[in-house]
Formats: sequence, structure tokens, C-alpha cells
Amino acid sequence: MTDNSWSLGETGAIALKAARGAGMSWGLAEEASHAVIWLAHRGAPGVASLCRHLNWYKANAVNKIENCPIAVGAAISDGAIALPSDLGTIREPLLLVPFISACAGNNGWVLHIDRFTIEISTIGFSSDIINTALLIESAKCRISHAQLSAATIKKHKAMASVKRIPATSSACIKTFAAFAHHTYAPSTEQSRLAGAGSGLSDND
Repeated sequence: MTDNSWSLGETGAIALKAARGAGMSWGLAEEASHAVIWLAHRGAPGVASLCRHLNWYKANAVNKIENCPIAVGAAISDGAIALPSDLGTIREPLLLVPFISACAGNNGWVLHIDRFTIEISTIGFSSDIINTALLIESAKCRISHAQLSAATIKKHKAMASVKRIPATSSACIKTFAAFAHHTYAPSTEQSRLAGAGSGLSDND
């Protein structure tokens, strides 16, 4: 691409393959793709958060599900974790926000990340935390009810305007591509022999 940016669709597709390549099931990989698109659309550093999480996920053989925001978020969306709830320690808690949003209903929720809070509606989220500070590596998290004002909901709606991932995310996109490479099956002798132009057909 000439402008070195990526559409949300392109980012979601590579994130899906990256999550799978890092060891997630296809179901969780699809959830990860959804989360990163949702966050990026609202100007949050979801790409960087997922990038860091996949590096951790690939390297850790134990406690993946217990600490993984994608697995916990999917459980919230499926109703396996009832809200409000104390979630314990979660890696990259920003990645929980899209899943909590899906359960916000008419009111909303507050995600407590240690001493920080994020207000979440079905439309989006808001917080007094500066954007880069949303990249919290690991923290104890809990979710409580929130009564969100009309002004807050309007603010959430205004956030959902980002259409492309900026070039500043290029390092993370490269990391996604590296993880995605693990999903590509190597060619076998049979597939090479069956390929076009193999030269093994002797019809002369």
C-alpha cells in the first residue's frame, strides 16, 4: 500500500491468522480479530495490545485461558461469566472492552483496572486514562454497573470514526504477519507433483 496504512478489514484478517498462529483456537482467533477491529475503529491502541498479548500467549504454556482477555471476554459474551464480576488478574485488559460493550444493554458497565476505570456502553467507551496508558500489561480487573449520561453516550458515538490503521502500527502488523505465517501449511511432495506446470505429464 502506498500510504503504509491498513484498512480495518485488512487488519482484522491478519489479526485472525496471527492469533491462530500464536496458538489460539479458530474460535478465539475470530474473537481476537473482532476485538482489535472494534478498538481500532474507536481510536484505541487495540493493535498494540493484541500484538503484546500474542507474544505472551505464544510463550506461555500454562494459565493461558485464565489470564487471556480474549478467552475471558468470549466467556462474558456467551454468558458463562455473569456480570458484574471480579475477574482476577487479566493480561492486556483493554482487550476486554469490546466484549463488555456487547453486554452493556441500556445502561452500561465500568471496567476497573486496578485504580483506573473505563466506562463502557454498547456504542463505545470513555476514560480519563490517556490513550497510551490503556496499554496495561496485566492487572486485577472487576466490572460494575454504570448509569451513563446521554453526554457520555454521545461521546462514545463520536469516537467510532477511525477507518484505517496508521503506519505507526507497522511493527505490530509485521508481528501479526510473522505469527500468521505459522498457519500456512508447507507444501508436500504430493501437492508439488499435482501443481500446474509440474512437468511430469508425458503425453508426447
